[in-house]
Amino acid sequence: MLLPPQEISRRSYSQELAVPRMLPGMLVQIPRIFDWTVDGPEFKKIFDVLGDGILAADLELWEDLRKSSHALFHHQDIEKLSVSSNTSKLKEGLVHFLDNASEKNIIIDLQDVLQRFMFDTSSILMTGYDPMSLSVEMPEVEFGEAADLGEEAIFYRHFKPVILWKFQNWIGVGLRRRCELL
Repeated sequence: MLLPPQEISRRSYSQELAVPRMLPGMLVQIPRIFDWTVDGPEFKKIFDVLGDGILAADLELWEDLRKSSHALFHHQDIEKLSVSSNTSKLKEGLVHFLDNASEKNIIIDLQDVLQRFMFDTSSILMTGYDPMSLSVEMPEVEFGEAADLGEEAIFYRHFKPVILWKFQNWIGVGLRRRCELL
């Protein structure tokens, strides 16, 4: 319902928002929201692609990994490296790429461009190597494609019944087959 500006100023914003009416129902759902803390064997089956890292760890292991990664990523030297590598990649990579696309009037896929920017900056930070996936040539990035395929596999494993993806695995079709072809 749209109200004229003078009417809005007389009413409180809480009356206009649905949040106060939703609050009792949301409070009942809080225990269900935080059920993910102990993942268990079903979670491990779905996310086995991720291995035993922080993204697939159970509560105690997750807390230990989070503390150690927090200490690492908040170290002063890592923060300086992150800022400098992001700034240089932004100036020399992203801006150059967008300028080139603008000059040549090229239509670009902004999601792909930003994924390549993120991939390059992450790679520089983690390995010290710049794969140069964000360049005017737009080279094929096999690692990025594999990561996208892994993400898709996790999505389908989460929503498809276990018996279906195990059957697909057994007969060698679906995402399992595509993963083997890479």
